[in-house]
This record gives sequence, C-alpha cells and structure tokens, in this order.
Amino acid sequence: MDRYRTLLGAKFPARRPELLVTEWNKGFERISVEEQAFAPRRAAAAAAAILAMTEARVDGSFYYHLWDQVCDPADFRPFFRRPEIMYHHWNEVPHRFGLFGVGQEVRPQYFVYLMLGRLTGRRVRARSAAEDLRALAAQDRGRSSVLLVNYGLPASRDIVATVRFTGLTAGRKRLTVWRIDGARAWSARELELLPTERREVAVQANFACQVASPADSVSLVVLEAPE
Repeated sequence: MDRYRTLLGAKFPARRPELLVTEWNKGFERISVEEQAFAPRRAAAAAAAILAMTEARVDGSFYYHLWDQVCDPADFRPFFRRPEIMYHHWNEVPHRFGLFGVGQEVRPQYFVYLMLGRLTGRRVRARSAAEDLRALAAQDRGRSSVLLVNYGLPASRDIVATVRFTGLTAGRKRLTVWRIDGARAWSARELELLPTERREVAVQANFACQVASPADSVSLVVLEAPE
C-alpha cells in the first residue's frame, strides 16, 4: 500500500485512521443497589480498559458517563417512542455509571483518572510478571511513576507486587503510594486520594519496594525528590 497520498502533485504522508471508543463502561447488571457504585472492581475494570486501549493505540475514548442524572418521562415523550425504558433504567434500576452520582457522590472511577493525570512525562517500559497485574509507567524530571491495576477474569486475587525501578539518580527520594480499593481512602470533599504509604528512602541506580495490590484495586507508586 502506498504510504503517501498525492494532492495537486505534492506528496503527503498517509495518516493512520483514527480509532475512537465511545460510551464504554462496565456491563449492565440485573441488581441495582447503591453499594455497587463504590465497588473497587468497577475502578479496576475501568483502569484495565484504559491500559488495554493505550496498548492498542486508541486515539481517544469517551467514558460513559460523567454524572448520573434523573429521567423524567415527560421530557422524553415528545421525541422518544418508549420513554418508560429510560424511566426504568435511570430511576428504578439506575446503573450508576457516572464518575459522580445524582447527589454529587464521587465514585472510585473518578480517582482512576486522577491517578492517570499524575503519570506525567514520557512513557517508559513497564512489564508485569503476574498475569492479572497490569502496569503503566512514566518518568518526568527525576520523578518515576508506576500505575498497577489488579484485575482478573473471572475474579481477581490479592497480590504483593515487587516494584523495581532502574536508571535512577542515587540520593534521597520520597516514596508515595495511593490505592483505590474497598477502604475508600479518599477525601470526598477535596476530591483527593489519601496516601496509603509515604516515606523517605535512599536509592541507588536500582531500587525495589513491595506494594500491596489487593484484588480489584488500582495503585499508583511515585518516587520523586523529597520536599
């Protein structure tokens, strides 16, 4: 296949077709109770999907959806043939797909995006020896970050991960671990994760630490210069 397209006699590199994934989320469930919205497996599934799309070089994705809403059938009747469908799925058995609930409750999946926002800099190679433990790493001006996603099918298992950093500059560092799991270690008011571990360490070029990675959890490990 010709790698170039010709326009008015000039040649331009052919663009790779863009791949977009829209309205992705967990599957529908027959049971709908509020506690399900805070299950850590939802966050782990979201993080695993994002990492899979990253590996597949997806150009963009749309998580469905940002905020849960209420459906009034009267609003849908003018243009929707069966508004009772929307009434059922948004009022009687809401699927609670949102990063935030109707009452502004923050859901675990929100913090997955918060963690991803902290993977600054260039992506670096990361490899996991455990089948159900996925890893994504980045490095930025002496700051090394690793995202760990423990998500297995049909079920996950608890893992203690040994995280190994290489190519470091020797000296004092601050090690911080944040985790999304059943403990809900976050501030709903500040929309901020609470560290599960924070300590000062002295590192050589290679450094390793052990991190608890419970079943259906997402962890972020950051090694950076101390404050």
